[in-house]
Formats: sequence, structure tokens, C-alpha cells
Amino acid sequence: MRISTSNHFACQTMFTTNAVVLKKPFFKVLGAFALIMLLGVNGVVGQQFWRTDGTSASWTGSNWGLSGGPYTTAWTSGSATRFTANSTVTFATTTVGNVTVDPGVTVTVTQAGTLKTTAARTFDIGTGSTLTWTGQSWSTTASSAGFIKNGAGTWDIGAQGSGFNATNFGFRLNAGRVIVSGSNSFGGTNSVLTLAGGTIQSSGTRTFTNPITLSGNHTHMGTGNATFSGTVGLGAATRTITNSTTSGSIRLFSGVISGTSGSGLTFDGSGAGRIFISGASNTFTGTITINGAEVGFTGNGEFGNANNTIGLPT
Repeated sequence: MRISTSNHFACQTMFTTNAVVLKKPFFKVLGAFALIMLLGVNGVVGQQFWRTDGTSASWTGSNWGLSGGPYTTAWTSGSATRFTANSTVTFATTTVGNVTVDPGVTVTVTQAGTLKTTAARTFDIGTGSTLTWTGQSWSTTASSAGFIKNGAGTWDIGAQGSGFNATNFGFRLNAGRVIVSGSNSFGGTNSVLTLAGGTIQSSGTRTFTNPITLSGNHTHMGTGNATFSGTVGLGAATRTITNSTTSGSIRLFSGVISGTSGSGLTFDGSGAGRIFISGASNTFTGTITINGAEVGFTGNGEFGNANNTIGLPT
């Protein structure tokens, strides 16, 4: 990029294919550094790229740079990050911005210290990629902080600490897969779990106490018994839960399921495990449809409103 200035006082900016020409007042006010931040680096403001040589190194060390390197820049707390090659990283206490893993990349982060956030952060994991970051302690300083999982790839969260307990946000799954093996993997009891899409893969015996908002359809896979004891909100739509669990597995929703007019549940899939609904005072008003796999209801109240229709496969 070439930057040139003029002595003219007309505040004007002209963009061309190979140059950015800025008239004097504009450049004078912003300064060179602010100008670069305004224009962005590869279209992303404040993003740091991790080294691409596969060497294991510390997150907070001088292992960052712009796209293409060199990767000798010190870590800046709060920065967005991007991984473009297979990487092994050791974490240390710091504040992290959005995290991007390019398609076809495997990234392993060894937990250490505390991952801090000051707002909702997006983890965008590309197709065919896996980010393994298990056992990491989380901490938030804002009630609206949390994590958003985007992208078709996999984020292996494992078992996290309970320090992440945002009251106005929490964890949102939009796409791809998350692997969880701890009851606090989605945050503490105050953190809302929003399922807008994607897949939850869990193992062992777990109880997730988060309030749940179903704003889309989602899938369950994995082994063991997982209980979702928080309340479940359907909004005004019918949501599909797909069962892809293994034989002997159980996914139990024991909290009250509510929804406005037009809400309902569809159960699909071919998993050998079972899904149980046991909230005794469910209030949603809509159709329950079972298209595949095994679904269990433990009493009359689990079917929601008394006028709800139940559809079974023929």
C-alpha cells in the first residue's frame, strides 16, 4: 500500500487499485498508525496471525504477525487471532478477542492461566478444522460476555472451569460441532445456552444447568448420559432435535419447556441412544412430531399444552 499526502486543504480521500491518496488534514488528524488501524489489516482491525512453522510456543510471546509473516510481533492483549496452519500453543493468562481457525487446520492449545473476556467473543472454526482447547479456566468481567461458535469445524472445549458465568449472554452454538466433557463447559448456572444450529458431542455423566434458548435446530451425538436441567425456550417456532448418539446414551431435558403460539418439537435422527423429556409442567403450545430414533416422556405434563398434537411415524 502506498500513502501520499498533498498540501491542499480540501479534505478528500481517493482510493485506487494500488494506492491510497489522502489529503493533508485527514492524514494530519489521524496519524499514520491510526490510519492503518482504520483501513484494517486484511480487512480485519486488530487481528494477529499466529506463526506458521509448526513450532510450539507461548500465546503471550512474540509469535504473532501480519498475514504472511514475519511472526516476531509481541502479543497484544485483547487482539483477535487467526490460525492459518497446524499449530501447537501454550496459553497464559490474558484477554482474548475473536478467534479464527482457517479450513483444514488443526490447532491444539494447552490450557494454563485464565482466558479473560470483556465481551462476547466469536470462535470461527473452518470446515475440516479442529480447535482443541480443553480444561481452560475462563473469566469474564462483563455480564454480556460469552462465546459464539461459528463455522463448520470442531471446537473441543472439554471440561472448563466455572469462572465463566455471564448473566446476559453465555454460550451460543450457531454451526459446527462442540465437544464437551464437563458440566461447566457452557458456563455456570447463570449463562444462557443458545442453540441456533450445530452439534453437541458429550461424553460421561454430565448435568448442564444452563437456561436454554432453542433458536434453531441442533443435533446430539456422543456417549454417556447428559442432563439439561435448565428451562428451555422455543420462542414461536417448531424446533428439531436430531439424535445421533450411540447405544446406551441418554439425553435428558428435565427443565420446563415453554413457547408461544406455534411452538413445538420435532425429534429426528437414527441414533441408537434415547432422548427423554421429563419437565412435568411444560407449557409450549404446538405439535410434537417423532420422525426417528427413540424419545421417552415420563408423564402427561411433558407433552406441553393439553391441546397439543402428537405425530408419530407411519
